[in-house]
Amino acid sequence: MYVVVEGQDLVGKSEYIKKLVKLYAKTGKEIITVTEPFMGHPTGQKIRDFLKEKTTNSDELYRLYKENRDYLWHSVIRPALEAGKIVISDRNFVSSMVYQESMGMMGVLGHNNPNHPDVIYLLSISHETYLKRLAKKKNLEVIEIELKDREKFDRKARRYREACSLLQRVSNKTMIIPVGELA
Repeated sequence: MYVVVEGQDLVGKSEYIKKLVKLYAKTGKEIITVTEPFMGHPTGQKIRDFLKEKTTNSDELYRLYKENRDYLWHSVIRPALEAGKIVISDRNFVSSMVYQESMGMMGVLGHNNPNHPDVIYLLSISHETYLKRLAKKKNLEVIEIELKDREKFDRKARRYREACSLLQRVSNKTMIIPVGELA
């Protein structure tokens, strides 16, 4: 089973993944957790560096993510799934559907077929909570600074819902589970 946790920065994906690991451990299957960008490939650090200095909506960033994601899929996720393991991922191509607006959601979706997850937990957060969590963080990425703006924050939240809805319409395999704000 391929499980993905998606949502905006600072929504609590890492903590939610810990809860999911405990939940899915009850199946008795081995669980693998991965994070995008995958730091086990040279593009992982390039993506991190890019996000500290540049926009999230660029063809170069998409290319880096695509290369990173393809490596992660072929070297870690697919082999784990074929071995009967459960893979829980912090993000996947849905984030690119949201942030790489120049590609268009269908363009990103087409590049990532058939790597569709079985389940996506879509976490949400209020702008007020986001700002409180952001105030505690050092070394902000460009998108984190941009999302201080309420309008931009709300636009990304809408795009996450739209991306998941689109994925669910084109993939009879993916189930979307919306999760409200976590404490």
